[in-house]
This record gives sequence, C-alpha cells and structure tokens, in this order.
Amino acid sequence: MGPPEGGNLAQKPIELILLKDLVSQLGFPVTMVDADGTVVFFNEPAERLYGRSYDDTGELPMADLGALNAPLDENGEPLPVDQLPIMVALRERRPRQGRLVIHDAGGKAHRINTTSIPLDGQGGTLLGAMAIFWETDRT
Repeated sequence: MGPPEGGNLAQKPIELILLKDLVSQLGFPVTMVDADGTVVFFNEPAERLYGRSYDDTGELPMADLGALNAPLDENGEPLPVDQLPIMVALRERRPRQGRLVIHDAGGKAHRINTTSIPLDGQGGTLLGAMAIFWETDRT
C-alpha cells in the first residue's frame, strides 16, 4: 500500500520522490516531511504503528499527525510537535534521536525510539527530514 499516485508529492523535489520509493520498500517504520514540515509519506510499517494508512491521510501538516498520535516524552508528559525529533532535525538541520510514546488510531500506546535526520539536497537545499523508528516495548 503506497501513497496516492497523484497529490502533492509529484510537485516535490525529485530527491523526495526517489526517497519515497526507497522508503516504501523498507521493513521498518519511516516518516518523511518536506521542508515546510508537511508529512509527505509514511510507509506500511509506520502505518501499522500509527493504526492508519497514508492512503487515508495523504499529506498533512506534522501538527495534525502529532495531534492524531498524541506523543508523550519519556516522562509521560505531552510532547509538543515542534519538539519531536523529526521537527528538531528539520529546524536545526542536524540529526536528532529520541524516546517517546505515540498512540495509534485505537488509542493504544507504543513506546518508540527514533532517529531523525535532515534531508539536504544538492547545493545544500533543505528538502525536509526523515524519521526512522522502532517500537521498544508496549506500554
């Protein structure tokens, strides 16, 4: 199951389109945002963890995905979307790791580790950021 064939991804830089094709084949959860912080893709393993498909959500602001997933920090406190590792990597253009809890569409909590990296294109153009994550245990 991949993203809709049309949509805004077709209007994105070629690097993001090619990366989406690669990410769609990976066996671990990955979420991608563009330079504006819009979620432009998440793969099937991420769909299973989120409890919703990319086909159903399409592109959406990271703030909306964050609201759907209700992220918490390691101490169980609400984590503002701008403090999510993927958004820090995007804003500061540096890798960021984190441990957090997200909730799937059914409200089930999932403890995850994530590594997020900025995506720089040729000539230093900021393309977006990508988060790779894995579930450590269930809460």
